[in-house]
Parts: sequence; C-alpha cells; structure tokens
Amino acid sequence: MHPTTCYHCGSAKIVCNGRTTNGKQRFLCRACGRCLRANRSSNAYSLERQVEILRAYHERTSLRGLQRIFGVSRNTVNTWLKKVRQLPSLAQTLAPAQGAEVLELDELWSFVSYRKNKRWIWLAQCCHLPHLVATHSAGLSGEPPV
Repeated sequence: MHPTTCYHCGSAKIVCNGRTTNGKQRFLCRACGRCLRANRSSNAYSLERQVEILRAYHERTSLRGLQRIFGVSRNTVNTWLKKVRQLPSLAQTLAPAQGAEVLELDELWSFVSYRKNKRWIWLAQCCHLPHLVATHSAGLSGEPPV
C-alpha cells in the first residue's frame, strides 16, 4: 500500500525508494527528503506487550537482556522509557522539614561519554530518613546549588 502523504511534512510527492533489510517497501518524500514506510504502525508493539516489556525492565532486566528475551530493540525500549518518565516537580516530591534535622551533603562527578563532558551531582540526604531530600546536577561549568 502506497502512502498518499508524507508523515513528516504532509506533502504528496512520494516515490518508491527500494526495500528495507526485511523486504518491506521504502518510500522517499521529494519535498522533505525523508524516508518512510507504508503501514508504519503494522509492526508496532501492542500496549499490553509494551507494558510487559517495561515491567521486565523495572525488574532490573538489562536492555540487552530485553533484546534477547523479547526481540525488541534497545532503542525502542529507550524511546518508551522517555515517554513514561514524566516525573513530578521537585517541589512536589520534597519531604517537609521536621524540627532540627541534620542533612548530609555529598558531591560527586563523572565523565559522560567522553572526558570533556564532566558532570557534577550534589545529593542531600537526611540522616534519619532512608531517601534523598534533594538532588542537583550540572555540567562542567556548573556550580553547586545555593
């Protein structure tokens, strides 16, 4: 089935552009130059299957393990995780202070991908509670939170 319009720009200037590695017809949009495929949602995972795979991930199965077990790409799982990670704001998650609590502050740094990409992380933890009170992350030129 030939797509009538481009999914990206909406143009009708679509031409055939060879086949994918698994034999499906590929198309090219002459307006924006992007490749697309007919019935692009036909190989999409059902919502139940996505939930099953994400549950396995939350049970500490590695991304490579998910790839071996379920046959799903690591990039696909990362895309799902980015959509799921709608975290509440820090103000909503902070525990209210109770009297004269003592906080323990730690700082650490590490490289991300290459040496010039240094990241700093500051953690604030209450000595009497088992969870973090606050966190902050900054890049190479980042200063500690005030």
